[in-house]
Amino acid sequence: MNLKLTKYDKPYLQLSLQDKSGKIEGRLWDNAEKFNQDVETGDIVRVKGSVDKYRDDKQLKIDFISKADDRSYKYEDMVRVAEDREGIYDNICASLEGITNTWIKAVAK
Repeated sequence: MNLKLTKYDKPYLQLSLQDKSGKIEGRLWDNAEKFNQDVETGDIVRVKGSVDKYRDDKQLKIDFISKADDRSYKYEDMVRVAEDREGIYDNICASLEGITNTWIKAVAK
């Protein structure tokens, strides 16, 4: 989250928003200094806005942003996790079994 100035010296917020489904760039044009004091980088936030297109990319035009209440979201919805953990673990174990150098095999176990 960066507080920047337009070419007319008006402050705005440049944000990068992300949840488990992906990432989108956002801009908050009005009351940027106030909202900059209300939220910090890394906060889980609630936003109200609309999607615009800017230079052939989607961008969120944010009207309102606030820190999310801990009860208003599930942490799992915010973070992308590996879907097939057991399969990944099995692949790692199979790779470790293929190590033939005894010294490296001892360190890897």
